[in-house]
Amino acid sequence: MDDLLIGILMKTRSIAFVGSLFALAALTAQPVSAETSMESVVRSGKLNAVVIGDELPFASKSDAGFKGLAINVVAAVKNELQAFAGKPIRLNALQVNSVQDAKDALLSGKADIACGVAYSWERAMLVDYTIPFALGGVRVLAPTGNDGTPASLAGKTVGVIKDTVAAQTLATAAPQANYVSYDSPAAALAAMRSGSVDILGGDSLWLKANKARVAANADIVPIVPYGRSGVGCIIPENNSTMLNYSNIAIGKILQGYVNDVAPVQTMVNRWIGPGSAVNLNQDLIKAYYATVLSTAAQLSLR
Repeated sequence: MDDLLIGILMKTRSIAFVGSLFALAALTAQPVSAETSMESVVRSGKLNAVVIGDELPFASKSDAGFKGLAINVVAAVKNELQAFAGKPIRLNALQVNSVQDAKDALLSGKADIACGVAYSWERAMLVDYTIPFALGGVRVLAPTGNDGTPASLAGKTVGVIKDTVAAQTLATAAPQANYVSYDSPAAALAAMRSGSVDILGGDSLWLKANKARVAANADIVPIVPYGRSGVGCIIPENNSTMLNYSNIAIGKILQGYVNDVAPVQTMVNRWIGPGSAVNLNQDLIKAYYATVLSTAAQLSLR
């Protein structure tokens, strides 16, 4: 009888032990790897691209769809992915109001890429950046006579776009100014146009592209920006294939511009080059693009 009880007890303990092992395995089992953005694009034949705001030079909406430098860059990325996949890839634009919304769309899996985003060290902890295709600088659009220095901004009300590199940079560099944050680029420009604020802080390219329609007589100051940052595309982390092909697409644009490839120069100049609202010197753009390429490698265009 004692032997029988001992046997039953040992069997019960064995069952309990095995059950514990199964429970432990369930707790420690690794989840099945989620589909990467690249895999999703190839499978679905669709590239979900975030369009931030509705303001040039990076993106603007018209009856025919979206246009702007960032849109052209996304189209170039799509073409590279299409060649890789060996099948047509459709570009699907998802419009959001802010960089924060764009980041959220990427992190949630709703979007695969967003272009026209200024580099931020904090943001780079959550998403991956491509090489840049433009260089931004933090400045302000201010009435003539205000030189944009911290002393001239002290006590003044300055409009900024919420959660942007420009807003953070200005708050640190000119802390005595009074800042009003707007949820989107469109809202910030509307405030400037209506006179709700008479000083607007932001990226130099964005300010130049929109100056004529919101404050034609204002100046973009100071002469030396408060800070500079590259402007590129962001994609979800750990998508090396997507990142590589995105960099190749941007690299071809940069190399084409440096090599005087007419269609490429025409495309870039339309948004930021000679004759555009931004009106950057072509040699200046070439020099910057050559510098970016020198940090990686020049491309042989075919």
